[in-house]
Amino acid sequence: MQCSELAQILKALAEPTRLRLICLLSRYEQICVCELTEIMEMPQYHVSRHLSVLRNLGLVVDERAGARMNYRLAQGKELNTALVEVLGNTVDSCPRAVRDVERADKVLGSQSRGAGRAET
Repeated sequence: MQCSELAQILKALAEPTRLRLICLLSRYEQICVCELTEIMEMPQYHVSRHLSVLRNLGLVVDERAGARMNYRLAQGKELNTALVEVLGNTVDSCPRAVRDVERADKVLGSQSRGAGRAET
């Protein structure tokens, strides 16, 4: 990875909404954009715009399942593995991220779709 590519990724992650999205996706295997909007209490267009930035940088991938657009962390990227490790260990120190996880457990809890840490 070149320095300029790493700088673009770090710049993108400096935006709090994108960082929250990566935290959530590092904890759950995949999440639908409709669920992310409910968890984060943000409009769909706002969440989708930030997911688009992360997708364009190769950090997340999307997959359509009928009317649902599911997102997950991109597999096989060393950077994503490092992000999952760092964010998984620091989420408890960020009150907003803790609230996101609590809301995600409520929204996703009954679906048992990858609850817990995602394997990357």
